[in-house]
Amino acid sequence: MPRPLTKLNGHGVPVGPLLIATALPIVILLVVKLTVAPIANGFEVLAHLYEISVVGAIAVSLGSCAANRRLEMRGYERIAMAVTFFVLVCVELTIAWTKPDALFFAVVV
Repeated sequence: MPRPLTKLNGHGVPVGPLLIATALPIVILLVVKLTVAPIANGFEVLAHLYEISVVGAIAVSLGSCAANRRLEMRGYERIAMAVTFFVLVCVELTIAWTKPDALFFAVVV
């Protein structure tokens, strides 16, 4: 890790990434409020962004675990993770197809 990202606060949390993780959602909320909220329901737009983010994060996690042969798992557990991963990829693609604002957000991030 680059040195600026390794500085920890009193609770052992990296300060740089913590500031970024706090500032980025604030910026997104402000941008949505100023650009989209006057035109459409801002809450609905934020929900779309949340949907594509959460489904994508869970899919990446499941896919990574299913593909990692170093993890000790039973065969049926690995298969269940892989199947769930593929279902979530289909959900992610559906969200991307039906909600262009969420797709734009995912591509930018």
